[in-house]
Amino acid sequence: MSGLDDDHGAASRASYREGSETARHQGSQRFSDIVQAIRTNVLPGLLAIHGAGPRIDPDRIPDEDIVAFTDLVRTSDIDAARIFVRGLRDRGVSSRAILLDLITQSARALGVCWENDSLSFAEVSVAAMRLEQLVIEETSTVPRRTDPSKATPAALLATVPGEQHTLGLLIIDDLFRREGWTTATLLKADASEIVDRVRSGHFSMVGLTLSREALAEDLARLIADVRRASLNKGVLVMVGGRAFEVNPGLSSMVGADLCAVDGADVARHISL
Repeated sequence: MSGLDDDHGAASRASYREGSETARHQGSQRFSDIVQAIRTNVLPGLLAIHGAGPRIDPDRIPDEDIVAFTDLVRTSDIDAARIFVRGLRDRGVSSRAILLDLITQSARALGVCWENDSLSFAEVSVAAMRLEQLVIEETSTVPRRTDPSKATPAALLATVPGEQHTLGLLIIDDLFRREGWTTATLLKADASEIVDRVRSGHFSMVGLTLSREALAEDLARLIADVRRASLNKGVLVMVGGRAFEVNPGLSSMVGADLCAVDGADVARHISL
């Protein structure tokens, strides 16, 4: 019986280690996506809309503030983190510093805690959701451009079916709306839903995000279907996401008109 128990125990430990490694990979990927979305979508877009301007805090946010904020995101409710951010603004800290220094560094710190097992998967997941919400709130503080003399263009924005990451798309939606566009954003829609929308509404542009090159063939088929179904036969298709950073030639392979690898690219393509 002892030998059987030992074998069973070894199998259980192996299964536990495998499950832990899978969860650790998912947690690390989640934080990587948050950091990447902030760096490639939020910051360049804010700078493109605001203009670079003078840096209010050239020395960045002090490390002790980042540590304190990270503790709040990890242990308190989101209101405590909001109050902390509001206090930084009152001290003259810019949105750029809050996004680049505070939230990005906090995400990295939480990711390290996950990797070294000092935080559980549940703690990491809750903290990640709070950071995502703060990013959305911070990017909503910039006034939206309006020009009554110009017609308002419309854009359909969607993740490629099979994609699980939506934070970047929400940020891109925000950039479009700040530039005066009307947007329809589909999160985790299937291909038929996306095609039905372009068949029933007039869109000047369709934006599709892709993080995994493994879905490139699906994206190519979707773009072809969108062009066939679109009420606007001259619709522009813009693609973006991590897959196009890794492989810049992928955009032409899938049949896109435009490729935006970061928020600055988005702003240049959609400026009215």
